[in-house]
Amino acid sequence: MDSSRGDFIAPCSHDSLSSMQMQDIFPTAAKVVLGQIIDHYGLPACCLAFETPMGMSIKSNHGIDAKFVEHPVGGKSILFHGVDRNLPIIIYDALNDARYCHDALVVGPPHVRFFIGVPIMLSPTVRVGTLCLMDTEPRKFYSLKDCRVAMQGAAEIAQCLDEASRTSAHFARTLDMPDSVPALSSLRTI
Repeated sequence: MDSSRGDFIAPCSHDSLSSMQMQDIFPTAAKVVLGQIIDHYGLPACCLAFETPMGMSIKSNHGIDAKFVEHPVGGKSILFHGVDRNLPIIIYDALNDARYCHDALVVGPPHVRFFIGVPIMLSPTVRVGTLCLMDTEPRKFYSLKDCRVAMQGAAEIAQCLDEASRTSAHFARTLDMPDSVPALSSLRTI
């Protein structure tokens, strides 16, 4: 892998995996990507956050113990990337930002001050989650160029999610056919 080019994970190729095996691909790929991002940025907290009706489900986390963060009353968690654009949100000092100063991750561990939220986009209009980078120290400036590695990592996570879901859906459709058990050679590989 060459992180200078932004290649964080090996191509998502699968040799006829079952749907149970497919569920394990995302966490493994995410951990590899997050490891590269953590090494690159050196920030104390990083995670993948996926929206649910009640809050944010946290996956593949580093430096953050929470597995779920409820949306605050009348708002959304700092982990939520609510803008349908393929650009990160940069918050220089969450404690002094009226939108997030009462967020559980700001007032409690990991005491987020600086935050980057990079959308995980399956298409230009479909956002499935957020790659979150956090620091306990506020910043004065951080550019989009500084976020390039995180943006590439989010794109690679999205690609693996998309490929895993398509292969898993194909496998599930094949199993739904009566009296058919697919031969390994008949399953599509990516």
